[in-house]
Amino acid sequence: MSTDSEIQETFNRIQSQHKGVKGILIVNKFGSILKSTFDNESNTQYSKLILDLYPRLDSLLKVNDPRDELSFFRVRSKDNDIMISPVVNQIQQ
Repeated sequence: MSTDSEIQETFNRIQSQHKGVKGILIVNKFGSILKSTFDNESNTQYSKLILDLYPRLDSLLKVNDPRDELSFFRVRSKDNDIMISPVVNQIQQ
């Protein structure tokens, strides 16, 4: 299970090691926001989109191998990257 200190460590690592990051959003599998640099409206919007997208991508991956699990996905555009990494041990809030 993730702890507050583990969440804070991840948050700090992303902020310090990845220059140019526009924002960080950490949510649990239920969409509850654990930590964020975005405003409330953006948090809600991004969280809902992630919760909608993740199961679809996981299902797509399982077409080739039903035992496989989605561990990371990245969406890249001309100007931005969105990187999402699910955590196995999530806080149950």
